Amino acid sequence: MRKKRITTQDIATRAGVSKATVSYVLNGTGSVSPEMKEKILKLAKEMGYQENRLAKATRTGKTHTIGLVLPDLCNPFFPEMAQSVVDTASKSGYSVFLVDARNSAEEERLGIGRLLEYAIEGLIWCPINDESIKEQNLICPVVMTERPISGFDNVYADSVLGGQLQAELALKAGHKKIGILSGPDRSTAARMRKQGLYDALGNQAEIAWDLSLEYGINIPEDYAREILASEVSCVVAANDTLAIGLLRMYSQHGVSVPDQVSVIGFDAIDWSDLVTPSLTTINLPIRQIGVSAFETLLWRIENPDEPVKDVKLPVEVLERGSLTQV
Repeated sequence: MRKKRITTQDIATRAGVSKATVSYVLNGTGSVSPEMKEKILKLAKEMGYQENRLAKATRTGKTHTIGLVLPDLCNPFFPEMAQSVVDTASKSGYSVFLVDARNSAEEERLGIGRLLEYAIEGLIWCPINDESIKEQNLICPVVMTERPISGFDNVYADSVLGGQLQAELALKAGHKKIGILSGPDRSTAARMRKQGLYDALGNQAEIAWDLSLEYGINIPEDYAREILASEVSCVVAANDTLAIGLLRMYSQHGVSVPDQVSVIGFDAIDWSDLVTPSLTTINLPIRQIGVSAFETLLWRIENPDEPVKDVKLPVEVLERGSLTQV
């Protein structure tokens, strides 16, 4: 049987005080004796009182909710980041509404519209592409993640440096003929990673092929044939899911990693240390991105007139078993 919602009036009746006195105690305002405060808090707990946030929002104009819009929760990078945002927001008394855009610009647009209808106080957004930003009527503070967007507060990892570090790993190991899985062209972060990779490789190695793929572990058959027919000694992937898909494909076709070909990933998702061989990759501070994104959003909510903030987080190399010297 459904229980009746306990109200501040119910607590006031039991405590023999006014509703205002109960509100003072529960909201931490006004002047109430320590003894009465203790009594009211004890009754609230015993009676199962739960704050009515909708009613409070109507009074204060504050919902203590934010939105988080991510491109694709099938990519394990984003659930880890989402968990970090939720954990950090909870410590400040905020709830998080999550939208999985499923790599669809239309789902992304509709999701943000619904979030705004619920009067969120701010939004953390990793856009699918730059065009989708122009289509939104953003009426709340926004923090962008993954890559910097002009005119917004930004929290992102140094993707260009990450690509440079991938190149340095391959060159240091003596690889002279390299294949690239460069990620989707629509992704600014993927383009930035490729830019860093190309700049650092220069003319020190031959790029045998550069294939653009959506992030995921499934390598299409036509791409697999092209990859298997090439004689590269190292493949550099734009993220770990692509790299792990490559490891699986090589294993299915009897190609030994790293004895016959080395593989380098990007992101350092949890999976990258669970596969065999463990994946050499670029370590992005995934959880720190989530923490900094919420902290920046909260700062913006409290400081609406301050200049935009740009938070670029460092990346580093994680050398593991999928890369070997030639």
